[in-house]
Amino acid sequence: VMQGQAAVQRYGEESVVVSKGQFQPLEQSLGHAGEAQCLCKVLYTKTDDKVIGMHFVGPHAGEVMQGFSAAMALGLTMRGLEDTITIHPTNAEEMLKTSADEALQGVSNC
Repeated sequence: VMQGQAAVQRYGEESVVVSKGQFQPLEQSLGHAGEAQCLCKVLYTKTDDKVIGMHFVGPHAGEVMQGFSAAMALGLTMRGLEDTITIHPTNAEEMLKTSADEALQGVSNC
């Protein structure tokens, strides 16, 4: 899994897309359990749409990233990510919203 600077160094700044999103988890907003904010980020290459990095900070991060980690090991592309049918409501679905909302500057549910 690559981070932003490492991806830019390896592929070049014009070849890497970084899509970011920020949201409040549903469980927090409904249960009034606090003001937790989550952050998710997807990095991919423009040339072949290959997902080269994904980051998630928030509740259940390990569970959220487990499936995405396996998919990346198998060559996940942005098209594959966008075609994924998510389980609702989950924090993991925000990773897909982040990639889809890139046209809206990558901010989902804010």
